[in-house]
Amino acid sequence: MAKIRIRKLAALSLLVILGLSAKAQDIRNYFPDRDLVTTGIYYYPEHWRESQWERDIKKIADMGFEFVHLAEFAWFRMEPEEGRFDFTWLDKAGGPVCEV
Repeated sequence: MAKIRIRKLAALSLLVILGLSAKAQDIRNYFPDRDLVTTGIYYYPEHWRESQWERDIKKIADMGFEFVHLAEFAWFRMEPEEGRFDFTWLDKAGGPVCEV
């Protein structure tokens, strides 16, 4: 009895996987691969020497990453004291290849 249930479950799983593959193919008709963001990277410039930032951002771009998520834990650099904000270091961290 258990073997039959396992076979039915395996068959059902295969049908679901095949169905999802077909759906994924349909989605590509609306969203071609060339229009999708395929890969990104997290970068924490506050943990590296400023002299390395430009080199690092250039390497990230050269490797083909399409976006960079950065400084997510760097509020201490963005607001060094309460009510005083400094975002200039983020301009430097983006380097010359950074686009908004």
